Amino acid sequence: MQSAKPFATMMIVPTGVGASIGGYAGDALPSAKLLAAVSDVLITHPNVMNGAMLYWPIPNALYVEGYALDEFSANRLLLNPVHHGGNKIGTNSY
Repeated sequence: MQSAKPFATMMIVPTGVGASIGGYAGDALPSAKLLAAVSDVLITHPNVMNGAMLYWPIPNALYVEGYALDEFSANRLLLNPVHHGGNKIGTNSY
């Protein structure tokens, strides 16, 4: 029997002034991959994945920026997966 809702997990790695641990350039990627392996959907933020996700994408991960993650956690925002067929990096030239 399949459940109506997917099993979603959220992974947050604290950062900032005074944080005893923190996420830098995808250093939490191995932990994220492990958590995603036992979840239908993994919801995480930039400090967990960063640019490393571009090289080792996790198909069932939703990569959400901090404010949206806060709002989702407070039940004030719904998340909708968007797939564009690949990872892209945005740059700005002056």
